[in-house]
Amino acid sequence: MRRVSFLGKGLRYAELYLAALCRTQEFYKNLAGAGEQGVKPPAGIQPAPGRAASIKQARQALAAWDRYWSFVQKHTGEYVFGDFWVNCGRMGAFGERDATIQALKNFVAPAKKRT
Repeated sequence: MRRVSFLGKGLRYAELYLAALCRTQEFYKNLAGAGEQGVKPPAGIQPAPGRAASIKQARQALAAWDRYWSFVQKHTGEYVFGDFWVNCGRMGAFGERDATIQALKNFVAPAKKRT
């Protein structure tokens, strides 16, 4: 039973990561035409022409990243994933320095000030 539980956690990890990645990609694809400064799609993502970026999509992407990082925090040390590789490098511990997450937060921040 422990093996099944372990496998389930591994699959959940992959599901959360891919969900966050897909939400972020949707946001970037819709960025073209919005006239937003300072938020650029990563290499390999081609924005769809004429579609404005959506604050709602940015918030959905951030929520997906929050779910992912919450899962990582909860299961750190359980060997569900490689703790070192998840938290190393440019992202810092639990994504605190992740450039993509920071760009999404910066995009949403002006909208928070208006509401």
